[in-house]
Amino acid sequence: MYKYIDHSELKRQLSDYVLTIMSSFSNNATMTKTSGIDDKRVSADIYNIITGRSYSHLSRGKAGRYKDAILESVALNVQSGEPATFFYDLGPGYHASLYPDQMDLSFEVGLSELLALYQISEFSREVAEVYPGGARFYIIIDNLCALATNDVSTEKTARYCADLRSLIDAIGVQQRVELLVESELFEESDYPRLELPVEAGSDQCLSDEAIENVSRFVGRHCDMSEALARINIYREAAEVTENNLSRVVTGVRLTQRATENTLGFRSYPGGDSRIQAGEVAMTHNKKGKLRPILLTSRNIAEYDLYRFEFPDGVPDLLQHLTYVRPVRGV
Repeated sequence: MYKYIDHSELKRQLSDYVLTIMSSFSNNATMTKTSGIDDKRVSADIYNIITGRSYSHLSRGKAGRYKDAILESVALNVQSGEPATFFYDLGPGYHASLYPDQMDLSFEVGLSELLALYQISEFSREVAEVYPGGARFYIIIDNLCALATNDVSTEKTARYCADLRSLIDAIGVQQRVELLVESELFEESDYPRLELPVEAGSDQCLSDEAIENVSRFVGRHCDMSEALARINIYREAAEVTENNLSRVVTGVRLTQRATENTLGFRSYPGGDSRIQAGEVAMTHNKKGKLRPILLTSRNIAEYDLYRFEFPDGVPDLLQHLTYVRPVRGV
């Protein structure tokens, strides 16, 4: 679990890193209505920004499969003088347990969300340099899918969403970022409901890793039967989510990891993972540079964990940040 240390130099480095992140939120240009702009040129410029290394974990070549759809969507925004519009999946409204059966699910907004908003803000700043209309992000929280598949109550995920909205307001990006929350848009009755128990058939078998993945999002250990049932219901619930969102998504759809139909957008600098799978912490790389890292139930045993308070200048709702260093010999 977490340890506490008095390390003034490390605390200073962490403080400098976080305050640099905070300062970036004040450097974004205001979006303005536009007209008479070359939509093809602007669309190409924005595509080149979003597929750059700062925001995409894919190579330019692999990102090319999404190019035509992105160019078409952004061009329509530019033609109408509106911001380039993106819909970004950022999880179910909670974080998976780092220690299933020992630690509960987390509904805390923290460094993970701050860095995700930093990524959005930096991208928007770069877009504003090539297009005065700027960029607008709608963050999708699929909490009804979480209710259907993992029995996570919408009351808890709603509190997470309220805190995330408070963070958006506190750092001043509310003109560029809004939340789209499933439970506010759709009905619970749209979704299938999980029925347990379900006996595993002879042709159904899950790996320990697959069972562990289900368990960490439920917050406790699941046996084979339960894990199979939850995976099966997830497919149905995900289909409902996609059908529902097709009615409200009117721009480029982004996910934290690339899918068949969506470009991956890094949720933290250097990231290529989904923040809902755990907690984003800080560590030093081999060159001694601070960098974010995603802690999950699969890698947390490899690290010693330390907690620090956020420095002054960070919104009060952010309680702490975690620093990790590899366990010796691991």
